[in-house]
Amino acid sequence: MATYVFRDDKILRPYFAHVHAPGAIQVMRNHPPVPGVDATDHDAMHPGLWLAFGDSSGQDFWLNKARIVHVRFVKPPVVRGGRVIFTAENSFQAASGEQVCKQVSRLTVADRPSGHLLIWEATFRPEQRDMVFGDAEEMGLGVRVATPIAVKQTPLLST
Repeated sequence: MATYVFRDDKILRPYFAHVHAPGAIQVMRNHPPVPGVDATDHDAMHPGLWLAFGDSSGQDFWLNKARIVHVRFVKPPVVRGGRVIFTAENSFQAASGEQVCKQVSRLTVADRPSGHLLIWEATFRPEQRDMVFGDAEEMGLGVRVATPIAVKQTPLLST
């Protein structure tokens, strides 16, 4: 269904790549993008599905100017009752290397009759000082859909 990548030299945060719907239908862009097939813009920022913020205490985790480092699996992946569940601890690190906060993500992928359901619960814990989420356009859960189903590729339907 997907690959959870928790360390990548080019993309400075954990992410899901190669996301497929039931029937092996690809729903996220190829990673890395295939020149001539996919748009190759933002290949290091838009790998598939990720959680990042353009302004967290003045640091830009969306544009890879600061990094989200996987620390450990608090609970390693297990398959139970049609679900894959795991918990990961990450460190949000400023461009200077200073830790902004710790993040604990509890991820669940559950089978549903019409597809898969991803539940991403994230808790942020400041380490040194208060943490502030600023007002930025790039913020939260990011998704880069597969080229054939992207709005740029699909003509608008008229009624």
